[in-house]
Amino acid sequence: MSATRKTILYAGGFGLPDRNASAIRCLGNAELWRSLGYDVVILGKLRPEPPAAPAETETTIDGFRCIDIRRPVWNKECRSYVKSVEPVAEVVASIGAEHILAIVAYNYPARGLAGVIQLCRREGLFPVLDCTEWYGWEGTRVLHNLMRITGTWVRGSLLTRWSGNVICASSYMAARLPRQNVLVLPFVVKASDAKWRNQSVLENPVPAQKRFIYSGSPGMGLSKDRLDYVIAGFHRIHQQGVDFRFLVAGLTQENYLQMRPGHRRALMEMGQKVTYTGRIPHLEALSLLKSADFSVFFRKSNRSTNVGFPTKYVEAASVGIPVITNATSDLDQYLEDGINGFMIATSDSECIHEAILSAATMDGDKLAHMKRKCGAENPFELSRWQESMRQFLGQLRAPR
Repeated sequence: MSATRKTILYAGGFGLPDRNASAIRCLGNAELWRSLGYDVVILGKLRPEPPAAPAETETTIDGFRCIDIRRPVWNKECRSYVKSVEPVAEVVASIGAEHILAIVAYNYPARGLAGVIQLCRREGLFPVLDCTEWYGWEGTRVLHNLMRITGTWVRGSLLTRWSGNVICASSYMAARLPRQNVLVLPFVVKASDAKWRNQSVLENPVPAQKRFIYSGSPGMGLSKDRLDYVIAGFHRIHQQGVDFRFLVAGLTQENYLQMRPGHRRALMEMGQKVTYTGRIPHLEALSLLKSADFSVFFRKSNRSTNVGFPTKYVEAASVGIPVITNATSDLDQYLEDGINGFMIATSDSECIHEAILSAATMDGDKLAHMKRKCGAENPFELSRWQESMRQFLGQLRAPR
């Protein structure tokens, strides 16, 4: 391996700098590679809309050169990265292939990804697939779902083998790739960054009225997270006379009621015990998370949830907040029931109710001890993953 090849090109549909979970993962991984001595160039989406002026094609985020994947060169039209390798090829040409070690493609569309792997073969680069999603059926758009599911299968079952190098978020996905160069990397964060620091979790007294938070998007029709079961669980403990506060960050009450209109009466009965923020910036969501006693979310256990790893858990663990959830992915490697949160076996409504009730009525001293346990160490701090990543990069394989 040439000593001059010290650049890693990281490409995907990241909503930079922090508009979606993929961007958070992207910058965390980039920090990890930089800590190992590599230069990282990121191709993502710098704004919601494609560049409308030359200055919008490139910027610097946290010291990383970031280029808009939809139009990496202002004076040259490129086909969409979804279907073509052209945007990535333009950046490779501008950097010089002789300086690039690897192209890491994050949950990349199958047609574009095939071109990326072919480009790596031509230029003597190493292709790496960062695979954290296995899409299932969502919503009612039949053709859209069929194309997305087919593309996911091609990427996860065929292109991973063609590439030979895969970073995945869970051991569930790794088990599908026994003959590849694989690294299980759920998530990394640079814990020294101000956004992850939370002194209040160790200093402030625990209030009698427990504070819960759900932050994010529950998916189309609540297909990803069982937020309706959570609301029903809180309504039950409200009827039992238990006090609490539940904040839903990321959608409005009307957004929720459009998906579950039958819960209007329950929300009216609970009044200000349940509040909604609507969409808010990521830093504001983290600030609200830091002020909570518990982060709560539940998911069906299926291939989609087991292939990935929940960003919601990473964020809560990184700011020292206990999590209430059910067993999916590799969560059982990090969450100990009753020690640093509550882990239930399934996401059915009765289990969710019991977990919420236990947390809401938890003794203050026990909760303070639990929060100290959560705040004592961050399992996703990048220094913990340096050696694993160093070994993975040292074993990179040329594409087939």
